[in-house]
Amino acid sequence: MRELSLRELQLFTLDILKDVHTFCINNQLHYSVAFGTLIGAIRHRGFIPWDDDIDIVMPRPDYERFCQTYHSERFHLKHRGNDKNCMITFARVYDNQKTMAQDVIPWCKESTGIWIDVFPIDGAPISQQEQQQQFDKAKKLWNKVIKVRKTKAAHLSRKVSVLHNYRLLNRKMRFLNGHILNHLLDKQESIMRKVPYGTTPFCMHLSVLDANHPEVVKTDSMNRYVLKPFEDTEVMVMEDYDEILRITYGDYMQLPPEEDRVGHSTQGQIKYFWKD
Repeated sequence: MRELSLRELQLFTLDILKDVHTFCINNQLHYSVAFGTLIGAIRHRGFIPWDDDIDIVMPRPDYERFCQTYHSERFHLKHRGNDKNCMITFARVYDNQKTMAQDVIPWCKESTGIWIDVFPIDGAPISQQEQQQQFDKAKKLWNKVIKVRKTKAAHLSRKVSVLHNYRLLNRKMRFLNGHILNHLLDKQESIMRKVPYGTTPFCMHLSVLDANHPEVVKTDSMNRYVLKPFEDTEVMVMEDYDEILRITYGDYMQLPPEEDRVGHSTQGQIKYFWKD
């Protein structure tokens, strides 16, 4: 098998995004590119040159409709609603015909190819104190979920001490039946859904919690979208993208230091291959 180049990976994920975009437009579903993909759309009119994935967000009602109705001749959708072995609290649209992925931290039991991430946006409490409390609870569970997923993927090795292998084996025995992981994911989803979308003026994303503070935006920002150029096509972008990006990234138009210009595959977390 041949590993995909960065540009091949970008163009393949772009094909998935085009498919999702067409489906959303045809079915009146709201979505926006998000995070690094959104920066790429605004700053580069396409991918950030070193970026190797695509993220989109949807208000919870649109996300639920998307998960229930999405279909494609080329790609597949996986989320906890259609696969209880799914180890994430968001959805992925993926290929399994032409590519395969090797992920350091597995997210489902079956082998898949390249994917894009689809994150739900949920309601947020009005007060900053309650927002922080909800974020802290979700982040605590997120960290536990990652620990369990890493344990499931880890292997015993002669290169480490007997004590290290013993502790790893003990953790694997505890997590073997999957009940602990499902319990943690259920609790995380419960916290995510605590404030129904649209019932307060604010909303936030609580599926993947790499940040150290809640990234809260106005709910109204998720209801207005514009088309922006992205590579050889156009994608949907939240109309208030500047305000939203500055909440998370500050001066997002400034390029980061060269040592920080890496993607997931560059960091060795995931590798992608063409199938024979």
